[in-house]
Amino acid sequence: VGGVHLRDDQRVAAGRRIDVHESEGGFGLGDSQGGQVTGDDRAEDAVHGGEHSHGAFGTARRAIGHLVLRHAAPNRTLCPIAREGAGDHMAPHRGRIRLPIMAEPLKNMFNESVLRGIAETLPVNEQAFVADCLVGFEPLGLMDRARHVARVMRDHLDPDPAAAIQQLSFPAADGFFFYNPHAFFIQEYGLPAYEQSMAAMYELTQVFTAEFCIRPFITAHPQTMQRLREWTGDPSEHVRRLVSEGTRPRLPWAPQLPQFRHDPGPVLELLDLLKDDPSEYVVRSVGNNLNDISKDHPQRALEVAARWAPRPVVRRGLRTLIKAGDPQALAILGYGEVHARA
Repeated sequence: VGGVHLRDDQRVAAGRRIDVHESEGGFGLGDSQGGQVTGDDRAEDAVHGGEHSHGAFGTARRAIGHLVLRHAAPNRTLCPIAREGAGDHMAPHRGRIRLPIMAEPLKNMFNESVLRGIAETLPVNEQAFVADCLVGFEPLGLMDRARHVARVMRDHLDPDPAAAIQQLSFPAADGFFFYNPHAFFIQEYGLPAYEQSMAAMYELTQVFTAEFCIRPFITAHPQTMQRLREWTGDPSEHVRRLVSEGTRPRLPWAPQLPQFRHDPGPVLELLDLLKDDPSEYVVRSVGNNLNDISKDHPQRALEVAARWAPRPVVRRGLRTLIKAGDPQALAILGYGEVHARA
């Protein structure tokens, strides 16, 4: 992040990684051995709007640049190791560090070479496709570049939505942003081609994510919930996670699903099927979804959590209520009333 490598000051074992994930303050970090790294709420304003409000990755970059990080374990420091040439301001500080924004804009990672790579996966004239993509491309932010490319894809692919969706392919690709345009294309132009789009999102989520583009289908095509129920038993953890993450009522950077904010019952039925998923990746998403529900229906979330306890997902799903000191949430986690005598 910002041209800086992070390591634990106790020299973590080889193979241990640090992952960025959503937290109450906007972003948190965890590692592959279960350690937790947390950040201040000061990132929240950056995540939900402000100077870089054009999309998820633009706001993420700003938020991470403002995030103060600390390791949750006692006496542990998350240390930055600056790249060669960095100044003394990157020296580690016990317990907490501040990460400045040092890297070039993320949008520069989505460049002409990526456009050529996309063209190679599509039945289009590469030179004409790339030329049309580059018209007005330079000043756009990362997510707007992806939307722009999706519009160009519409002009170069089959005019029939079903045929156009089937022209998409999802081979392994270099770069996390490679399939952003594909997600926008499905979201914007795939609704009339339900079966083709669902099949495409099934493939897409295994190499990128379909948690954003599936949301219009949940609203426009009620049968999508039954399809998601079937996907709770899919062999791919990425497909199972899509079931939970795609139905979050308050998914960050995505249109909310007001029907589920009003009645989370259909979502809770899916979460109940995933609460014991063998993948921690999926279970974290289940907790995030329950936490979303707790913001609109705290009592409903508490009832579900009481039934699920003592599974680890409960703590994640009740974190907003725990932060607020809700006595029922604390009791579910085993923190009973304390009586003190002076």
